[in-house]
Amino acid sequence: MPSHWGWWYLFKRDPHFADAAEEEEGVPGEDPADDLDLQNPFELFPALRFALLLILIIGGAHVLQQLYGGGAIFVAAILGGLAETNAISLTLARMESLGTLSATVATQALVIAILANSFVKAGLAAFIGSRRLGLYVAGSLVPIMLVGLWTVFFLL
Repeated sequence: MPSHWGWWYLFKRDPHFADAAEEEEGVPGEDPADDLDLQNPFELFPALRFALLLILIIGGAHVLQQLYGGGAIFVAAILGGLAETNAISLTLARMESLGTLSATVATQALVIAILANSFVKAGLAAFIGSRRLGLYVAGSLVPIMLVGLWTVFFLL
């Protein structure tokens, strides 16, 4: 199958989406932007939630590393990647800069966190969207995941 066929899937008209678009057209002159619920990106609560998550991941990574050694950082990477990759990325970069973690292990853990986060996104696509959408997302992520794992664990 040629690689350009992926564009066909992207721009293909799905009858389910076409029906939904026709139903949501609404009354002429009505502004659909009025229904949007926009929030201020500089609110305090999301920033505090991220700070708490960062503290938990940093603390958990250090505790796991002290108790169980270097291999436990991969467990912390999986758990951190399930929530988001920013906090575990900062944690791994900090641990590597302090010398408590090698650059190779930090890179491997970061790829594991990204892969865990990708599984979460595929699951969300299936849960929020449809099973078919979840399969499309998961199917497109599998080659990326395989290449990432192969690169990190066999080339580093």
